[in-house]
Amino acid sequence: MDILFGTGAIEALQSVLSPTLDLLFIFFALLGEHYTYMSLIAITYWCFNKRAGVQISYVLLLSAHLNYWLKMSFRMDRPPSEYRIILKDDVSYGFPSGHSQSAVTFWGWAGLKIKKAWVHIIFFALIFLIGLSRIYLGVHYLGDVLGGILFGAVFLIVAYKAIPHLESKLGSVPSWLRDYLTPLISVLLFGLSLAVFPDITRGNSALICGSLFGLSVGFSLESKRVNISVNVNRWTKVIRSVVGLVTVFGLSLMISFVLNFLSLGAVVYINFIKYALVAFAITFVMPLAFKFIKK
Repeated sequence: MDILFGTGAIEALQSVLSPTLDLLFIFFALLGEHYTYMSLIAITYWCFNKRAGVQISYVLLLSAHLNYWLKMSFRMDRPPSEYRIILKDDVSYGFPSGHSQSAVTFWGWAGLKIKKAWVHIIFFALIFLIGLSRIYLGVHYLGDVLGGILFGAVFLIVAYKAIPHLESKLGSVPSWLRDYLTPLISVLLFGLSLAVFPDITRGNSALICGSLFGLSVGFSLESKRVNISVNVNRWTKVIRSVVGLVTVFGLSLMISFVLNFLSLGAVVYINFIKYALVAFAITFVMPLAFKFIKK
């Protein structure tokens, strides 16, 4: 237990590498943030494969919600603040590492879909470096990272086996019910989180469930009302990616500014709405704008 949940691994890495590699490991930690994954999902949906964008977004968010429940159930603290290079005031629980679990889920899922050896090597390296960065930066113990990798791998295997069966079953469900099913599930999950865990502010349920709600509503409306094509030339893909991401990030900053101005930023319900709006902008507003601009 001392090896897994002691500070030995953190001290060893920091004594050998710090402060030379601080910025490098902060970069890899940023690669594991939700906005990085949402950006990649957005680009995938706008430019390459809409079905793949839908699938990986649901897989990632459900894995993240599982991680939230695990963190809130185990309630294991992060390393002491004096070991942390970043997030010194973060009060969220540490086990299992959300960055590590999400990295395994996202890049593992992408690797299962892209069956090329060199791609697998890159994705494996990303998973390893993101996990290593969490230990080096002092925000997780070795056991937190290994736990995140383990839970992420188990979830990935289950999801990969289950999703084809779920998709075939959903084909027989009335379309109106399919449209409401995922948004309803996201609201129920959020409500359950509020009911079970009074200290919900120590987690990120509002981010996860709000994003799930906004993405699912946007996916449904976009497929019926907009239905943009991804069979476009390279420059169109570049323009969509740059303009889309700049617009979405600008919208996110504007919403945060308004909420902070109204002193509502810490209210979990308001955060649910914020992330729902940003996710909806990714899956419906920007595709609608792309189609309007093309006309």
